[in-house]
Amino acid sequence: MRLTSRIEAHLRPLLGKWEGSTTWFHQMDYYGDGVRALTFRRDIFPRQTVPSLQAMLEGEHSDFAILCIVTDDLMDDSPRTTAACDFLALFNARMLVTKGLANQLSMGHAG
Repeated sequence: MRLTSRIEAHLRPLLGKWEGSTTWFHQMDYYGDGVRALTFRRDIFPRQTVPSLQAMLEGEHSDFAILCIVTDDLMDDSPRTTAACDFLALFNARMLVTKGLANQLSMGHAG
């Protein structure tokens, strides 16, 4: 829960609280896999926070990952597929990103 609290404290000033939000969501389920999942509406994806989120994955959290799911409509109830979403997985010393999001991030915007 310490990592969860750090993520929340970092993102709330930028995005507001996630509870009841139509722009971002922090998955609070925890199954022991060490993955924190965040879902963002594409037009507000906080690309500037990627380095600081990744920096949280050190010390006691070095085996954790932060999965960012980027979608056009956060409220859409259809299944999240790679066709409808882009993904960014942050690890301690590396990241994996889908091509669509990588292109958007390299162009200097997420929308």
